[in-house]
Amino acid sequence: MTGGTAAPSTAARPVHQRVYDALKQWTVGRSLNSVYNDGAPVRQEQVRELFAAEDFERLRRVKTLHDPHNLFRFNHNIRPTAATD
Repeated sequence: MTGGTAAPSTAARPVHQRVYDALKQWTVGRSLNSVYNDGAPVRQEQVRELFAAEDFERLRRVKTLHDPHNLFRFNHNIRPTAATD
């Protein structure tokens, strides 16, 4: 442990993904705790699953208006519409 955060575990990630996949049929896909944030990039399709479709698109419009260059892009990044998915 360094600086108060645990180092990413390459062994835990695949196990977590198997559990997530097994339970996915019973989730609504909107739990921010269901995506790892251990320093590795979170895929945009994972971020999309965190929000209802209309909410995600509204957030993208806000992001495009207020942060078109995607300067605030940490954690569960919602890219502006001009950015490539």
